[in-house]
Amino acid sequence: MSLFVLIGMAGVSLDLGFLSILRNEAQSRADGAALAAATGLDGSASGLDAAREGVRRRLAEWKTPEGARKEIGVAFSADGVSWQAAPGRAAGVRYVQVTVELRDIGLNFMPAVAPSQRGRVEARAVAAREPVTAIDALGGAMLPYALPETAVAAGGAVTLLAGAGGGCPGASGPPGQYIQEATPRAVADAIESSVAVRAIKPGRPVIPGDGLRDEQAESLTRRARRDTNESASTYAEYLQQPGNGQRLGAVATVGGGGVVTGFATVFLPVRQAAAGAPLCAEVASAPPPGVARLVR
Repeated sequence: MSLFVLIGMAGVSLDLGFLSILRNEAQSRADGAALAAATGLDGSASGLDAAREGVRRRLAEWKTPEGARKEIGVAFSADGVSWQAAPGRAAGVRYVQVTVELRDIGLNFMPAVAPSQRGRVEARAVAAREPVTAIDALGGAMLPYALPETAVAAGGAVTLLAGAGGGCPGASGPPGQYIQEATPRAVADAIESSVAVRAIKPGRPVIPGDGLRDEQAESLTRRARRDTNESASTYAEYLQQPGNGQRLGAVATVGGGGVVTGFATVFLPVRQAAAGAPLCAEVASAPPPGVARLVR
């Protein structure tokens, strides 16, 4: 085999490796865009607009090879089977599909074999907004707190745990309570990884866990700072550029006798206040629209 052929084969391998890297990056970008889009789905037309904007913002950050054409597709579905770019009815839409295609990617060696050869990669991701019914189905979305039904009003401040001086600024309802085991390890697991020791389901009473306020504050801060959007100070700002959902969490709502009546979604500040202060959040929705997950 001649040296020329060996060099050509090596060059083609480099081009194929370059395309493989781009394909992996395209899939990662599509996954992130689909999750960001699903976060905005709330059954309203504005939710569809928020989903499209989430995709646009995520993929606008992608610096593609010079000369390559980036084509983006966004479609929605109520059942994950039939897809529409512009659904006539937003209610019931739970799925979003993002397709990304890069065309006319410049290659270094393959055009020597086929002069018109240009690279092309594509990726597809589907995410869904799944309803929250119990902690068993929440994955990484649950926060180990219970709030009185009377304290939950969409868009309002809530006190997850009262401090030495009372509740959070702007929170008009009674404070919530921590409802998992109160050991340093259990607090970190329950808040940062949503590992539940005690089942939390509608119709069952919650069991308060006492103490370790500072450990709870540290874990809440660590969780919130894992979000890709740390700059938003309110949930409305967060929706303008959705992050990866780490600042969102489902909390139980309780009625008389501390019995779980449902779940609400809260939005966490990036940092909880100093020792002795209450632990605070903002109600994002009540009941929550669900949890964003990649489907395929």
